[in-house]
Amino acid sequence: MSLPAPAEAAVPRRRAPCTLAPIMTPRRNLSIAMALGVILMAMACSSSKPKAAAPTTSTSSLSEATTSTTAVDAAPIVFTAAAGTIDAYLTSSPYTRQRVVAAGTGPDGTTPHGQICFVPDGTRRFVVAEIRTPAGAPAAAGWGIYQLTGDEIGAFRVRRLGGWDSPGAPSIDAPATYGCAFLPDGRLFTTDIGNQRSGAATGRVVEWFGPFDSPTVASCVVASDLATPLGLSADTNGAVYLASARAPTAGVWRYDGTFATDAASCVHAAVTSTQLVTGGTSGLSAPTAVAVAPSNKAFVVTSAPDGLVVAFDLDGANPEDLLRPTPQRPKSSPFGITVSPTGSVIYVDTALVADAKGVLTPGDRSGSLLVIDPSGGSNPAPSVMDHGLDGPDGLGLYVPGAGGGAASKV
Repeated sequence: MSLPAPAEAAVPRRRAPCTLAPIMTPRRNLSIAMALGVILMAMACSSSKPKAAAPTTSTSSLSEATTSTTAVDAAPIVFTAAAGTIDAYLTSSPYTRQRVVAAGTGPDGTTPHGQICFVPDGTRRFVVAEIRTPAGAPAAAGWGIYQLTGDEIGAFRVRRLGGWDSPGAPSIDAPATYGCAFLPDGRLFTTDIGNQRSGAATGRVVEWFGPFDSPTVASCVVASDLATPLGLSADTNGAVYLASARAPTAGVWRYDGTFATDAASCVHAAVTSTQLVTGGTSGLSAPTAVAVAPSNKAFVVTSAPDGLVVAFDLDGANPEDLLRPTPQRPKSSPFGITVSPTGSVIYVDTALVADAKGVLTPGDRSGSLLVIDPSGGSNPAPSVMDHGLDGPDGLGLYVPGAGGGAASKV
């Protein structure tokens, strides 16, 4: 991919409203339904979508070596969240798996899900979104912080250190969090989804300031009035990227400028928002997750209801198909995504299925973890790392010897 001059901020297109069918979801997938409501729906938009742009033929900006001078000691490990569990996988064949967090082992009613982001300080701690439904208490959403120990698959151990509630975006649905990204200096950005299936855009991007192991963590609201904000990522220049899944803010957004350095400086922050990809571009009707490549020259985006993974230059130009349904390859449901230091694109497929009324829900233990080698050209066939997963929705990458993990890349 080439790198043209940065594009000017895009103006969101006006789109006709969608008719959103209610979710009918088994209780075992309750956390996914709560967090990903807009994706688990029958979409009936009456407006015409922009035509898909012709894909380019180069993926060099995904596979170029990272400019980091930090040595990588071993193969990256990908962590996935599914049905309250967290598993670790070797990213090279035979993709050996270890369960590091079992469902039901957290505090009463706490279910981890969504993106997994390692603190970039070498401590091997990570944060993950949590849904909390304690018996006899109101539902809440927030974040948990966990400690990873051990040096390889089979020897890893994970301990939950604590958690904190998110400020709570106004929502007519159950509260839900999903996305996370760290800046290199340790500042954390997350998403509060807000209204999920319908209603006004109430989602938020929140900035947090450590330490993260106490019941309350200082924060600033970076952006609000977002329609179902989900996945986050960050580049090495200190910009944060967001995938928003619902109109009127559907698309990929970049936030940069002067972020607050602590809670006292929130009022002095000067953050600029730029819409890099509008909803419907290249067929991405509901951008779900975004990941900046370690090359810092491109990002990849998923759209679960469309079965798409598309790569763009870092300014949102030159779209290239990495996954698109074909007559020989049935439609899938790519959700959480990351890019390894070698340029491989790893993602989870939630395996959404439609019932007789067209309502989408995760299939029964039919999710999967897959990897795409972009050097295979446009729309290469993915390789299956694991299958039979129970509604996976998020993942994160841990790179041994690279500052504690590539949290800002997922």
